[in-house]
Amino acid sequence: MVSQVTDALVDAIRQGAPDLGDWVVRHSLSAAETDPQTSRLVVALVAVAPHLVNRPLLPGPEGWVRRRSRFGCRR
Repeated sequence: MVSQVTDALVDAIRQGAPDLGDWVVRHSLSAAETDPQTSRLVVALVAVAPHLVNRPLLPGPEGWVRRRSRFGCRR
């Protein structure tokens, strides 16, 4: 799931700024991979909370936030 969410996030960022070219790269932060590039945005997700995947972000006074859960959990 982390791989799919990472790909979707990279695609969304690239679509938001298509005129900047290939400036977003994904990285695993693994020591086996080369160091992340300093001249590009590096996306490296390490986990995804499945219960938050389909909950959209909503505009709030401090930026984009998730709506509170019906069960009283904040995260």
